Amino acid sequence: MKTVVIIQQRMGSTRLPGKALLPLCGIPMTQHIVDRAKRAKLVDEVVVACPFKDAKILGEALNAVIIAPDVPENDLIGRYYTVAKGMEADFVVRVSGDNPCIEPAEIDFLVAAANGGACGKFLLLMNSENFRKQHDGFGGELYMIAMLEWMNKTIEEPKYREHPHKFWIQLQTDVYCGKEYPEDFRLDVNTQADYEKIRDIYEHCYPQNHEFGIKEILEYLNGKNDLEKRNLPAGK
Repeated sequence: MKTVVIIQQRMGSTRLPGKALLPLCGIPMTQHIVDRAKRAKLVDEVVVACPFKDAKILGEALNAVIIAPDVPENDLIGRYYTVAKGMEADFVVRVSGDNPCIEPAEIDFLVAAANGGACGKFLLLMNSENFRKQHDGFGGELYMIAMLEWMNKTIEEPKYREHPHKFWIQLQTDVYCGKEYPEDFRLDVNTQADYEKIRDIYEHCYPQNHEFGIKEILEYLNGKNDLEKRNLPAGK
């Protein structure tokens, strides 16, 4: 069974233009996502799927396989299905291009669950975000190729074509199978403030350990919060 991680990316973010290539410790954010996804042990290939107009700039900036299918920019279902079918994938892990702290182990957990029969044509496995606890940025979503094919043929509403997971959430056929993180703990990048938070995390964690994970992030943030509560400067 071939498993492919497809990282969705584009340069046209409205809230934070060009965020795909914003630097974290001197490396484009998307490159960090690619590198972290490649550390998953149960994945065969990792690619970046983007709109055709963004392929050149992303291709020049990243050390990654870039695929730009001929589908509308906001048609994420079409983009994922076209890329997955072309790669002859059996399982697809959807990873958002604004999650520079994804856990390779969370990707492996999804793949292991799918290989164990937990996935289905009408069941979405996810550990990227938990809407019920408002946390985000940790893993991905697992789709069988048959599921993507059905979605591509059946789902027409634009908001679901752009946000595939929301289709399954509104049907309550999504299963969150990630770890339980603190309420409102988010590591996604949508705004300048989000970017500055993640940049601070990277500047602390990445020089010490290029493969740092959520454990190290929580230790850093908890320590930082403790210093702030005691009105002590960082490093004291």
